[in-house]
Amino acid sequence: MIKTAIALTIAALVTVASAQLQPGHLYQQAPAEILEKEAQRLENFPVAFGNWEAQAEGDPLPEGVQTELGLENYLSRVYRNRETNQQVALLIMVGSPGRLVRHPPDICYSNRGSRTFSTGEILIEDADATDNFRSLAYVGDDSLETSDEFVVAYGHTADTQWDVPRFPRFTYGSESFLYKMQVLVAGGDNNEERIQTAEMFLTDCVQAFQTLRSAK
Repeated sequence: MIKTAIALTIAALVTVASAQLQPGHLYQQAPAEILEKEAQRLENFPVAFGNWEAQAEGDPLPEGVQTELGLENYLSRVYRNRETNQQVALLIMVGSPGRLVRHPPDICYSNRGSRTFSTGEILIEDADATDNFRSLAYVGDDSLETSDEFVVAYGHTADTQWDVPRFPRFTYGSESFLYKMQVLVAGGDNNEERIQTAEMFLTDCVQAFQTLRSAK
């Protein structure tokens, strides 16, 4: 399952390498020191949080993909729940807002031939705010040697609150940087179980991210 999850995530992103992107005029150019600070911060994302611990590092993203997405840094890792043994593939990317919002998973995975079963929202609530992630249920691409169903959930943030706004180019147009988080769950017996796993993981992952961002 670990190799399958990583392969699905990386293969979907590789499709952006062939896209011909034009500069996003709605976005300001972020100061290099700000992007460097956020890129360095991501290096310290924990290998364990809540009931989750890292099992494997993801394959490196091709340089062409990193360039097309405008990435300063990224994290690709598979986590396992200590109690249930459920596994989740995590991808966090940070960079300039423009290119990161142009390739939502529903486009990338569809370009790989995956078929969408359903879409929905995963809401992570705490005392201060509600984080909103979009969920998508798929049947896998045969070219990846799997026809298994899987669930992807993703969101963006320029601070500590995650969201998937209707018009992300306008929402994040004035920001100096943007984070994009994407999780993939390929195990379980059905989509409901996979979505529950994604929600359980995101609840702990969001807390870990907030702790990371609040650190000096």
